[in-house]
Amino acid sequence: MDISINDDFFYKLVEAVVKRLKSTEEKKSDKWLTPTEAMIRLNIKSRTTLAKLRDNESILFTQYSKKSILYDAASIEKFLDSKIRKPLDD
Repeated sequence: MDISINDDFFYKLVEAVVKRLKSTEEKKSDKWLTPTEAMIRLNIKSRTTLAKLRDNESILFTQYSKKSILYDAASIEKFLDSKIRKPLDD
């Protein structure tokens, strides 16, 4: 069984597939944050504070070489959510 499609449709289909793959790739790259990105999300200015959060296991990280550390975005969000406080009644 042969299936034939015209050139115009074929190229539109290829463009749509490429666009979909790129958007999926971008979503995956949001999982890991650089130390600077993590500090911005946590609203901290000190790498020492970031290291303390990492060392006491408040946030997850991966270390693929001695100086290359990436932080898990979901664990940072979970950590921040755990710090939500209800306002005091006046």
